[in-house]
Amino acid sequence: MNVAATGVGAAERPRAERMQLRATLREDLSAYRDRTGSRIRWWHFLVLPLNPALTALVLMRTACWLHSRGVGVLARVVYAFNVYLTGCEIRPEAEIGPGLFMPHPNGIMMAPVRIGRNCILAPFSGLGARGGWAEDGMPVVGDNVTIYLHSTVLGPVTVGDDVVIAGYSMVTENVPAGMLVAGVPAKLMRPLRADEILRQRRPSERARPLPTGDGPRDTSRV
Repeated sequence: MNVAATGVGAAERPRAERMQLRATLREDLSAYRDRTGSRIRWWHFLVLPLNPALTALVLMRTACWLHSRGVGVLARVVYAFNVYLTGCEIRPEAEIGPGLFMPHPNGIMMAPVRIGRNCILAPFSGLGARGGWAEDGMPVVGDNVTIYLHSTVLGPVTVGDDVVIAGYSMVTENVPAGMLVAGVPAKLMRPLRADEILRQRRPSERARPLPTGDGPRDTSRV
């Protein structure tokens, strides 16, 4: 997802392309296997509520798929059921790339934002408008971004690919690709090393070029 080419702000966003539910879920489940080392067997879906991570994922994708098909009322029903059952509050209007990983979905809150592929959302992370109104603009998040515990991304900002947002941070400004940010408000701490970026990525994503950043990327310990 090229966030640099994506507009944000108060302007109305075009309607999202119809989501391919089966292909997206297949990629999500593959990401779950990559990041946990757990094999998902067919009978896991018979006891789906015993795994909140997969339950929240399936319900969220179903709600977003229904919304993309124009079945808004049913999408809201599935969305509300997900909130009550798992505590995961991701709006059906959100546009989220495949490969999403939510190891513990409780408390995750997301407005109608745009997120790239293969991202990680930790518990109680949130993304939305800075003032609470959609007219203020929503965040746009790139690929392979990790948002840790109790962190938020607010307002019409762009977060580049391969960014790590440390726990208990609040992002209110644009973040270049390949950076570690932390604090309230979040500040750019340092560029991530190549080995750190590759560790955050799924195996299928490690062949992609690394972010160039503002200078050479040293793989030695800082």
